[in-house]
Amino acid sequence: SAASDVYKRQVCLEALACGTPIITTENNGASELITESVDGYVIRGSSGIVEELSKKIYDFYRLPVEKKKEMKRQARSKAENYSIKQNALRTIDIFERELEKRR
Repeated sequence: SAASDVYKRQVCLEALACGTPIITTENNGASELITESVDGYVIRGSSGIVEELSKKIYDFYRLPVEKKKEMKRQARSKAENYSIKQNALRTIDIFERELEKRR
């Protein structure tokens, strides 16, 4: 359901805000947040999810420490784009553009 996808997306944003790269599937709202191998991983397809999940965890585990740190920094940075302040600024921008169209 749409409400469930919103909840999943919010949980993923909170994880990103903590600097935690996430692993998600492509069939929910959270997948559009992730840039593959930059701030997390997306499992594609609906078959073999368990195997893919274990592979993604192993891939992350095998990364050099510096790459893991960079993914954590990128995760945190991504979440900052979705802060209340950023959302408010985007909303104000939309309203201002619409007002300009009507003048």
